[in-house]
Amino acid sequence: MAVFLILLFLMLLSNPEITVLGAKTGLNLWLNSVVPSLLPFLIFSNLLFEADAVSYLTALLSPLCRLLFGTSKDGSFAVISGFLCGFPMGSKSCLELVKRQKIKKEEAAYLVSFCNNASPAFVVSFICQGIFYGEKEILLPVLFSFYAAPLITGILFGFFFRKRQNFYLTVPSDPALHKKSSVFQFQYLDHAIMNSFQTIVRLGGYITFFAVLSTFLQSAQWLPIPLRIFLTAVIELTTGASLLGKLNLSLKLRVIAVCACVSFGSLSGFAQSYTLLKEGEISAVYYLIGKLMACILCTIFLNILL
Repeated sequence: MAVFLILLFLMLLSNPEITVLGAKTGLNLWLNSVVPSLLPFLIFSNLLFEADAVSYLTALLSPLCRLLFGTSKDGSFAVISGFLCGFPMGSKSCLELVKRQKIKKEEAAYLVSFCNNASPAFVVSFICQGIFYGEKEILLPVLFSFYAAPLITGILFGFFFRKRQNFYLTVPSDPALHKKSSVFQFQYLDHAIMNSFQTIVRLGGYITFFAVLSTFLQSAQWLPIPLRIFLTAVIELTTGASLLGKLNLSLKLRVIAVCACVSFGSLSGFAQSYTLLKEGEISAVYYLIGKLMACILCTIFLNILL
């Protein structure tokens, strides 16, 4: 690893123009796409935790989540945020729930296997409108495939987890974590904002790092173009998906390739979630298995529907 890092550092120093281009690409993506689409959800979700209001939100949807996935009441918040708010809100919610002793680490490991998905807004704007220029016939198949795949993954994994784990055992609780005033205090908002910015800046660092690597890959003329595109898609989601969408293939094959890339989430996405999960001592093994399974199911659904 040390040798690899030294070689990587020397490569950056010897190619400053490629390094700067990759950094600009990553920072532009972070500032123009990730920050406006994710930061509001981070702030409001953290505010819900700070004000101890998560239980009120989950009261309505927890029966359905328990029926489908066998989650606890508080665990259903990770399902809601992971499907609606965009990646990596599922991992972030699981981390906060574990830190605040709302759920067990075993349940968090199960939840992250299917609760880290691109938001509907991202799927519609980035894939359907951005890459495929509003092709109307792909919208419903893409949305169905994207969200049916993790839903089925969660249901199937649920049978395995429920046989081995009991999510409803009382979690040893620190009363100080749950003692909240019924009156809103601005320190809740202050804590929520600071926590959110710590997360968003960390994501920016990961995005920039992997954007630089993907830029070097694209400039590697000695590699065949299909291999460059494939490796880029594995490393960094947005650049890889954009390149896959420009391949000289039929619309069906390009849609399947792009959706498989986004569904898997790339190594950049895995690294971002791994850091969050590691902080809460939550296993990331099921995250990776779940993303692979969702990717395969998404590909199968699109192949049938398109």
